[in-house]
Amino acid sequence: LTLHFGGSCLEKLEDSAVTILAESLPSTLETLFLGFQSCRLLSDVSALALAAALPTLTELHSLEIRLATGPKITDSGVSALAGALVSRADTLRDVRLDYSGSKGVTDSSCDGMAQALRALRRLEQFRLNVQGCKLSNQGKGLLQDAAASCERVSSTVKC
Repeated sequence: LTLHFGGSCLEKLEDSAVTILAESLPSTLETLFLGFQSCRLLSDVSALALAAALPTLTELHSLEIRLATGPKITDSGVSALAGALVSRADTLRDVRLDYSGSKGVTDSSCDGMAQALRALRRLEQFRLNVQGCKLSNQGKGLLQDAAASCERVSSTVKC
């Protein structure tokens, strides 16, 4: 399933719509792409709704979520999504997350993201974009070290 929100959605898509979408995702999805970049009205509420839905997607192999630049995503939303990834540790092979430009993302969420990355046993590809987030060199290093420690995984962490 691919859903990319743009155009007039940038100023109209709200957390309540994402919550309904998350609750409606079929459990048999194998691939999920959700593009919410520049959707200015979204917040951690959307990330929490998506995180709650991930454990129910029992066949999910490929996940891409773009919450870059517009949404008001903070460490709370990022940490919830990272925790939810662990619930799919036996099925996820490809994970791509884009939080670039999210000023509310700081070092506080780096440990959870690093732990999730290490927990995904079947992972083959991992892409994380945190450019423009408020990460220190220590937080960036933690993410890069976690990615580098995963054998047999093609990974990119953009800081």
